[in-house]
Amino acid sequence: RHTRYWRDWSSDVCSSDLAGDRLVVCNLTIEPAMRAPRLRIDPAAWLTTAADLLLPRVCVICGCAFAPGRCRDGWCEPCLALVAARQPRCEQCGRKGEARQCAVCATGSPSLTRSLVLGDYAPPLDGVIRMLKFRRDPSLAAALGRALGAVLYGDLADALAQERCCVAQATVVAIPSSRERLAERGYNQALLIAQAFARRCAMRLDRTVLLRRPGDAPQSRLAPQERLRNVAGAFETRSPLSGPVVLIDDVLTTGATLDAAARALRASGAGPIINLVVARTPERDAPRSPGPA
Repeated sequence: RHTRYWRDWSSDVCSSDLAGDRLVVCNLTIEPAMRAPRLRIDPAAWLTTAADLLLPRVCVICGCAFAPGRCRDGWCEPCLALVAARQPRCEQCGRKGEARQCAVCATGSPSLTRSLVLGDYAPPLDGVIRMLKFRRDPSLAAALGRALGAVLYGDLADALAQERCCVAQATVVAIPSSRERLAERGYNQALLIAQAFARRCAMRLDRTVLLRRPGDAPQSRLAPQERLRNVAGAFETRSPLSGPVVLIDDVLTTGATLDAAARALRASGAGPIINLVVARTPERDAPRSPGPA
């Protein structure tokens, strides 16, 4: 039986008294304690930590090598500063050059409370995303997720504070892949990014609450208006939600996918929804062909 101990400073006499489950001996109180909490062991985190201590990391952009135990986020400082250069963006959709809210968001009713963007879908960041998605290199997702945490965690905390929430209350949710994409690629890149982000920021991740109904076409092949129709009603939730949600995806173009997912989360009871994306495509972005350019 687990016990806990502490001094009973109120007694000046050494005595022993057994009453039920409580024992006092010479000013030392011994009583049954609650069951000891179970320790959660994450094998992937242990292996990653061991590898960091034994093997050098290289920057995902320039390939610069670091000594073991250094640069655990996977970026050298110059490259991360280049990718995550701060610039004015619309707070809801992440469009560049807007002070707070763009004309599109001002006239619409987006379900997202706020969008936070790491960088533009342009060199060199777009090359990392293409290798992750189309050249089957899932190891890059960890670097992208840790970069989201390193650069945007403070902004996320501020955005949640404005909604009278805190990071500890938030649940991290990734945009699910379609069954066809998952079968073709073998992994959901948004989920891998979300896992790395949640682990770095010590946040709660729900891998299964958001579901994607089958039947929608790949968004990268469609024009903006077609994207809106393609994902309308494409998402549902497995169970009710409460509290703020941090919704993570790799690329934001029109915002149709994220908005459709946010509507499903709102319908299930979610509170403020903060969108975190790795890259925002430039304005007047043409439909992108899948695969590396």
